[in-house]
Amino acid sequence: MNNNQQGVLNLIGGLFRHRTLLLWLFFGTLLLTLAITLIMKKQYASEMKVVAQNTRDIEAVSSAKENTTQPQSSASSDTDTRVNSEIELLSDTDLMENLVLFRSKLLPDEAPAPAPGSKEMARAVGRMVNRLDFEPVKKSAVFTITYTDVTPEAAQQVLRELERTYLDKHVQLSRPAGTFSFFKEESNSYVQRMKAAEQQLADFQSTNKYVDLDKEKTELDEGLHALDVTALAEQAQLQSVTGQITSVTSRLRSIEGRITTAIVTTPNPQGIQNLIASITDLKTRRVHLAENFKADDRLIVELDAQIKTSEDALKEMRENDATQTTDNNPAVLSLRQQLETLLVQRAGLVESLRAYHAQEDDYRKRLTQLQQITPENNQLEREVSELRDMNQSISTKRDAARLEDLLDAGQFGNIAVAQQPTFSRQHVKPRMIINMALGGVTGIFLCASALLLLETTRSTILTPKELESLSGVPVLATVPDAAGLDGLLSAWGPESRTGLAPAQTGNVPI
Repeated sequence: MNNNQQGVLNLIGGLFRHRTLLLWLFFGTLLLTLAITLIMKKQYASEMKVVAQNTRDIEAVSSAKENTTQPQSSASSDTDTRVNSEIELLSDTDLMENLVLFRSKLLPDEAPAPAPGSKEMARAVGRMVNRLDFEPVKKSAVFTITYTDVTPEAAQQVLRELERTYLDKHVQLSRPAGTFSFFKEESNSYVQRMKAAEQQLADFQSTNKYVDLDKEKTELDEGLHALDVTALAEQAQLQSVTGQITSVTSRLRSIEGRITTAIVTTPNPQGIQNLIASITDLKTRRVHLAENFKADDRLIVELDAQIKTSEDALKEMRENDATQTTDNNPAVLSLRQQLETLLVQRAGLVESLRAYHAQEDDYRKRLTQLQQITPENNQLEREVSELRDMNQSISTKRDAARLEDLLDAGQFGNIAVAQQPTFSRQHVKPRMIINMALGGVTGIFLCASALLLLETTRSTILTPKELESLSGVPVLATVPDAAGLDGLLSAWGPESRTGLAPAQTGNVPI
């Protein structure tokens, strides 16, 4: 026989040896459990379900498109965190003390009101926490609150009181009190500051005579550029006109102002005829002399002088006999008219250039003035812009705070009661079957403990193995206990009874 079989036989033997004690212990435990179950006060439960939603989050208004999709794991983690935070808030000491005082009013005999801050209050708060059970629903933002009490009415009313105080507490913690008033005062303050800054900017603009500084500077730059282009064109035209004037003036100097229009001749035929005849005679004589003398001969030279003198006299006679009539040269008149036109055009161009330069100087002076006041203007505009932005931001927060106040007044928060506290007359404690099962398990445990204690503390030898281990001598055989061990031992003698007991197998070791 192996050790396992021997251990089982020893256990069974021990059970049979102490069966009376073990039965009394087991059934006594069951009876005690039954008695305790029967005398325990019945406990009734009320249940409420709460949703930790996220409907009142204020999202920032932005023109940029943002990816608002969160990973599923992150969303689940946020939900768990939100649910755990709400459960922790439900266990707040202030809420528990309020529930203790409220229950003492409902059940004055059952739970007298302890003094705030006392040890009794601390113990009552601990008992109240034990009466409450918070159970989150997996993969959701819902959690269940269960409260047990001695009456179904008390359970329901205490849970309703917890709902009321919890919602009020949640509203108080969701945001500070007086937020709307604060932002309203800040908005009014920024409105006044913004109006003062706008008035200061308007006065500065009126003093310096401008409306839009950047626009006016741009217009001045464009005007200066246009003036430069126009002045360059006028200057080129002036140079061209000046060149034309020089050319016309030069031509006028080279042309006579008056020309001969008619010649009237008074004839003297006799004198002229005589001179002509004399000249002809002289020329004939020269021809004859030239045949006999050289050209530089004195006679020929004298004859040439006479001929020239006669011809000059003939010419003078003819000129003195003619009367000339003169008039203005048309070409000169045309050139003079052209010159006058060019001079007028040049004077206009000169005046136009002077006006352009004067206007350019005015533009540059104005532009310099605007550039000098640009830093101060930018500072004033920056202050106005910042105040407007701040006022817009404060106004948005003020409106949001106003909306929050309206939501708080209606108790529309991130917490919603999905199921109101229930009412049931079916008690949840004590549970007879469960208690009896636990009593049976306890009885079995006590019996096992008692058996172990009895077997480990006994001083008798019951098996051959125990005898071998105690004496160190092997047991050779066992004698069947046909007549009973007492008779056998009586036959052996009274001294043989010492330290012996009936064997488990019914045999007597030898």
